[in-house]
Amino acid sequence: MIDFSDAKLSSHNLEYDGRAGEKKGIIFNNEFWFLKFPKNTMGMYYVKGLSYATSPLSEYIVSNIYRILG
Repeated sequence: MIDFSDAKLSSHNLEYDGRAGEKKGIIFNNEFWFLKFPKNTMGMYYVKGLSYATSPLSEYIVSNIYRILG
């Protein structure tokens, strides 16, 4: 496990608090990385249409589409 708590934030990716959770762009080993933190869904059981079960899969697919497109 890698401790990113002291990682330098990247001005390239910035920060984003999306529906599926917070995201932060950092610089790690001289490369740009995007850290993704899942949102706590406790207490959201009764919100209709709310599901984060497929969020990691969606993120993986989109990340690979961006990689393919360059």
